[in-house]
This record gives sequence, C-alpha cells and structure tokens, in this order.
Amino acid sequence: MSGLLGCGTFILMPFMMYYVYKLASNLRVFAPVIWVLGMFIPCINLILLLYLSSRAYHVLKGAGFRVGLMGANLEEIERRMEGM
Repeated sequence: MSGLLGCGTFILMPFMMYYVYKLASNLRVFAPVIWVLGMFIPCINLILLLYLSSRAYHVLKGAGFRVGLMGANLEEIERRMEGM
C-alpha cells in the first residue's frame, strides 16, 4: 500500500508544483519559485498551502465574490466575466 501511495505522490507532484507556482504568481507573493521549492519540505508545505489558500480567499472576498468551503461559485465568476 505504501508503494502505491508513494507512486501516486510522485506522479501528482509536478501538477502540484505547477499550480502552486501559478497561484503564487497570480497572488503576487514573494518569489513563486521559492514557494514551489517549499512544497518539498514536509510540514512546511502544509503551512505554505494554507497561507496561499487564505490569501486567495481574501482576494476573492475583496473582489465581492461569495467564497464557501469549496471555493468561489464558478457560475458567479463566469457571469461577472461575461459582463466585463
């Protein structure tokens, strides 16, 4: 079982690194590459993900979007994007 879990982690790691870099870049946090490298440090990666999630939450709330447990309402975002 642990071999399967390790293999799954190894396969998903590039996707996580890409999306962490993309989120950190869009949130304009300091040095997105350092955030990606932080994903390799156990326990620190959880703290970094929680911080990025919190920043994204506050940016969306500040823009007037309703944000729930699973993120913002995609229909509301699409409606606002069409209205621009």
